[in-house]
Amino acid sequence: MLATRLARCSRGATALEFALIAPPLLMLLIGTMDVGRLLWTRAALQDAVVRAARCVAVTPKTCGNPDEIGAFARDSATISALGDVEFSLQHGFCGVQVRARLGYHALVPFFGLLAPELEATACVP
Repeated sequence: MLATRLARCSRGATALEFALIAPPLLMLLIGTMDVGRLLWTRAALQDAVVRAARCVAVTPKTCGNPDEIGAFARDSATISALGDVEFSLQHGFCGVQVRARLGYHALVPFFGLLAPELEATACVP
C-alpha cells in the first residue's frame, strides 16, 4: 500500500529532473564560453605579434630584442591576458619574423586538460 502510494506521488519530480539536467547544461554553457575565450585570446595574440613585428621592422631601436618586443606587444595588446607570453625574434627569408607562445588557462579545470598552447607568427619585410 505504501509502495503504490509512493509510486503515484509526483511531488519533487521537477526538482529531480532539474538536478539531472542542470550539471550537463551548465558544463555546456561554460564550455561554450571557454571556447569563445580561447578564440578571442588567439586573435589577440596574433594581433600583438603582428604589431610587434611591424615595430621591429619600422622602429628597431624601440623593439630591438625579445624583452622590448614583449613590452611593446603587452602595451599595445587588446587584452591583458598576454602577461606570460614568450616572444622570439628571427631575421628570416621573409624579413623580420616574430613568434609568440602562450599557455592557455581554461576557466574550468576539466577543460584545462584539453587546452592547447597558443602560437602566433608574423613576418614583416
